Amino acid sequence: MSTANPFMPASELKHSLQLSVSKQTIRNRLKEKGLNSYVAVKKEVLKPIHKQKRLEFALKYENWTFNEWKKVCFSDEKLFSTFGKGIRRVWRFKHFNPYDEKYINFVGRSGRSSIPVWACISVDFKAIHCIRTNTLNNVYYIAHILENYIPSLQDDVIFMHDRSPIHTSRNVINWIDNKQLQVLDWPAKSPDLNPIENVWAEMERLTNNRHVSTKEELWELIENTFSELLQEYIEKLIKSMPNRIRKVIESRGNWTKY
Repeated sequence: MSTANPFMPASELKHSLQLSVSKQTIRNRLKEKGLNSYVAVKKEVLKPIHKQKRLEFALKYENWTFNEWKKVCFSDEKLFSTFGKGIRRVWRFKHFNPYDEKYINFVGRSGRSSIPVWACISVDFKAIHCIRTNTLNNVYYIAHILENYIPSLQDDVIFMHDRSPIHTSRNVINWIDNKQLQVLDWPAKSPDLNPIENVWAEMERLTNNRHVSTKEELWELIENTFSELLQEYIEKLIKSMPNRIRKVIESRGNWTKY
């Protein structure tokens, strides 16, 4: 039953099979059979059309080596928040009152503050931008991101952004055409193909336990953390592109380990 429904908890398994043993005994028996409990990977549901487009993309670029991928500038947006994941550890003596104000992680009236960030990476270039608007739209994207950062790229660069409505808007497409910018035909629902996702994960790891209270402090922390990322690290991520492509082909368009 656990192989048919791998998400069934031991308590439900006990009830369904009307077993008189403890939940721990059930877990032990499952482990003896080679079934161990793991935290499930969280991914969006891929529709057949998403899998098809991902597979078509992977097959199209199957023969690209690092020599081709090193010409690509990968970009993405990310929302960073104060308080990280909402969990903060505090140092105190065991006999001290945990409800003393100096030990409480207050989230009351002000709650958490968040700022949206845009960044791009390539083997010889990286840039990060704080999106200073309540709602990102194609006008802001062109004026403050594309106009500011695209001119810094090499002439033969291939730009990558995902298929969000902003990126595929008529205004953005016209701007790209006018600048004669090469853009990768990126498939929807493909963050596992984008090496900048690893950059976001690394930045979250480095900033998660750093307490900041304001948006200004948060942006300073993000900017400094990004600036300290080595180009060698970014190059290593981009070198993984042939393998990412291969994994999508092997999975027939499904999610990969990345």
